[in-house]
Amino acid sequence: MLTLCLLLAGVVTLDLEGPPDLSREETAMLEQHLLRAIEAHPAAAKAVGERLRWSVDVGATRIQILAERLQGEVVNGRDARVGSRDVHAWAEPAAALIEALYGKRVVPRATEAPESSPLVTRSPPRASSIPWAPVLLLGTGAAALIASVAFGASSISASNELGAGLVIEPDLTRLQDRSTTHGAISISMAAGAVVLAGLGVWLLAD
Repeated sequence: MLTLCLLLAGVVTLDLEGPPDLSREETAMLEQHLLRAIEAHPAAAKAVGERLRWSVDVGATRIQILAERLQGEVVNGRDARVGSRDVHAWAEPAAALIEALYGKRVVPRATEAPESSPLVTRSPPRASSIPWAPVLLLGTGAAALIASVAFGASSISASNELGAGLVIEPDLTRLQDRSTTHGAISISMAAGAVVLAGLGVWLLAD
């Protein structure tokens, strides 16, 4: 076990268990992040006779630091943090690790100004409650359904004329085209009407 003891203000030491799979410069950078986090934390900075034992687990893209807060051989806290493989990005994870071990930092509240009487403000005019989108969808669906019925009637009429016989050119071709085309349009518009009406009902129910 490699033990690196760095004395901080004569009260807190860092003990590294290792060696980690890091370069000497990367290890030193992690130590600096931890030391700065301890210095910035009021409780950690005032701790007396404590050690912070920590170990590093290095992955392909991540680093995990496991730390124990020790008073002699008594473990007063244990926590772990995972962060980027880039040791330069460990300022925030190190601060979170120290905060987990020593408690959240208490930020003094600023002097509060005396309460003033609440201002009376007028509420803005309420928007119209008419659900225009569903209404438009239902209206469009109804129009499509009416057009579908009209085209369907035209197709049926042409088919009836063809069924009666005695139809010659050019009326034969015209009636055949009308029967086929208007029938297809009627089916398409009926399907569209069902979709539009369904969307309108769904929006109204939402």
